[in-house]
Amino acid sequence: MDLKRIHAYEVVPQRLAGKATAPSGGAFKAPDDFVLQLDRYLVKSRLHQQPPVAFRASFENDEEGEVGANEVRDRVLEYTFGQPATAKSAAMFLASRLGMSMDDRSTSCLLVLTAYAKGAERRFVGWAFPKDEPFGFSAKGSRANIEIIKNAFSRSSKFRKAVLFEGLRDDETYWTGNVIDEKDKVANYWVTSFLECDFLINGKTGTQLLARVLRETHDSLASRDDKDQIAASILSVRASQRKSWSLSKFANEYLSGSVKSTFLSKAPPAAVSTSFPLDRAELETKAGLRVFKTEDGVTVMAPFDTINNSVKLTGQSQRKLKYEGIVTEEKVRAKSAR
Repeated sequence: MDLKRIHAYEVVPQRLAGKATAPSGGAFKAPDDFVLQLDRYLVKSRLHQQPPVAFRASFENDEEGEVGANEVRDRVLEYTFGQPATAKSAAMFLASRLGMSMDDRSTSCLLVLTAYAKGAERRFVGWAFPKDEPFGFSAKGSRANIEIIKNAFSRSSKFRKAVLFEGLRDDETYWTGNVIDEKDKVANYWVTSFLECDFLINGKTGTQLLARVLRETHDSLASRDDKDQIAASILSVRASQRKSWSLSKFANEYLSGSVKSTFLSKAPPAAVSTSFPLDRAELETKAGLRVFKTEDGVTVMAPFDTINNSVKLTGQSQRKLKYEGIVTEEKVRAKSAR
């Protein structure tokens, strides 16, 4: 998609202020290197894969078939699809709302709003970069000079807050999106107060998130024992009768030591405690692992790329499994005492 418009504002906490002041900023012509950096952020942050949220819908008449309303969604649509004057008003509304959502526990931030277009489809992306306090250093010969740089905002690789909505302009779209919400101390304002959204994790999206974090954890581990812990956890959760899961419940139940800490570090902080029903079929598909159990109690866990290669499945009504490979490691586990 091509960048259609961009606005930027310095937003200061104002929820506890006696009188709110308008944020400074507005539209600007972004340099090519800045636009390129935002494109890189979108890819690197994997914003499309971050926890889903949905706008809260209000209904005036409570009539069947009535389309819900949400003021923030309306402004996002105006910014993304509207004419320049309409977009300017919507951008100021969003920047002002963010300031009124923040109190003294949060630091000032640079709010960057962008709209992209491709045909009739549009994409809205908002970034909040925290204020930094860097020193400017220069040297001339044997003399040094240090100054405090004012109005500097961090562009580090640690993405703290972002939001994405995309689609066509109709009554059914732009109700759900994706967010990054790295908590700012104990403040919790980005999703609930500013965007007026709720986290939306159902069985499928929650299971997909679990599978992605498991894959990333597995790939980052060096020890075979640690990798085995990930495989064993997938097998165990498939057999569990628990209906409601979260990433934190999964970690506490099945993981330990460095594996547990690595898993939680890979998980989006905003979604760690959000509950969802486990979709076992989706877990197998997205985790890249199939689990087979034979009539005599043998369990085989096979990565998907081994199926029909080293792992052969035959038969229809009564399937049989055949595997032949070189053993590189063997373990004998003692039975636990009763």
